[in-house]
Amino acid sequence: MIKSSAADGRIAVRESNIELLRIIIMICVVANHFVSHSGLTVADSSINANFLWIQLLKLCGKISVDIFVLISGYFSITSQKKVTAKAARMWLQLFTYSAGIFAVFCLAGLQPFSIKEMIRHIMPVTFANWWFASTFFVMLLFSPYINKLLLALGRNAHKGLIALMGICWSVIPTFTAQDFEGNALIWFVFLYSCGAYLRLYNPFERIKKSTCFISAALLILLTLASSLIINFAGAKYPALKAHQFYFFGMQRINVLVIDILLLEGFTKIKIGRSRIINLIASATFGVYLIHDEKFMRSFLWDHLFKVNEYSESKMLIPYSIAVILLVFISCIVIELIRANTLEKLYMKPVKRAVEKFEKAAQKFINTNSYSKRKNER
Repeated sequence: MIKSSAADGRIAVRESNIELLRIIIMICVVANHFVSHSGLTVADSSINANFLWIQLLKLCGKISVDIFVLISGYFSITSQKKVTAKAARMWLQLFTYSAGIFAVFCLAGLQPFSIKEMIRHIMPVTFANWWFASTFFVMLLFSPYINKLLLALGRNAHKGLIALMGICWSVIPTFTAQDFEGNALIWFVFLYSCGAYLRLYNPFERIKKSTCFISAALLILLTLASSLIINFAGAKYPALKAHQFYFFGMQRINVLVIDILLLEGFTKIKIGRSRIINLIASATFGVYLIHDEKFMRSFLWDHLFKVNEYSESKMLIPYSIAVILLVFISCIVIELIRANTLEKLYMKPVKRAVEKFEKAAQKFINTNSYSKRKNER
């Protein structure tokens, strides 16, 4: 039985607890990119504050990717909105930043113009200019059918489905280091299904939010400890060095449990509805698109902020915090300007076109359904 939002105390309207989580995890994504896309490292022999800080930023980023998809399943499973307009809005957002950043970098002489790159940037989903955005977009297109399947399954079958998927694409990969015929899209569908299950059935209703956060913090510490242990063992067995971040992977069972605990904990926080939090949260996807576009990525971390120069500096931690927040805030401002100017201009005709498309598609489906029934007689 599906519990109503009013009955179980969960989110009936878009309150700000999950929106606050969106903001936090996007800051964590930027933090991870500060490390991973700059190639920032500390000498293996230096187990110091910089080394531990880099480990933490890496792990935070891996946790954050999964939570975004969990949130999508959590909200979308009960949404009555049609996906066509949402998909069109998302594709145009991707196109705007992909083509726009390409044009700016070429005109500024920061990148040479090429036909191949132009095609890649005007077709951002097809050529996966952002792996996360492209995978998420495909999942979005299929989400109405995924929702129908999950709602039709009922609680026990839904639980069985996510248990089987979890074993295949989290438990087995964690303990065997094999993908087990998986890919990013399958993983996203699994996370979406988990988020949907949390929303529909509230299985952790009796667990306190403090328990969720304490358990998540302990798992985070254990995961960080795994990196240190493997790093120390690598001094004696060099082959282990390549696996230092083995348990940081977004499909590892420990990371999955951390994600679920954090999402569950935030659903239990009561902060009401904050317009400022919701406004900032609405722009977080734009933050990802702006700062992680491949031309922008190299420009930010290597040329503008010269992150690698701080690898052994005592200023690394305060410098990283300042840069991460500066990038986050700057991208928020850019995305809010885009959403309130360009998007407002093009979404009106897009919505009209979408409505016409949906009517034509529905007419086609109904006509073919009628013809099929007629022939069956």
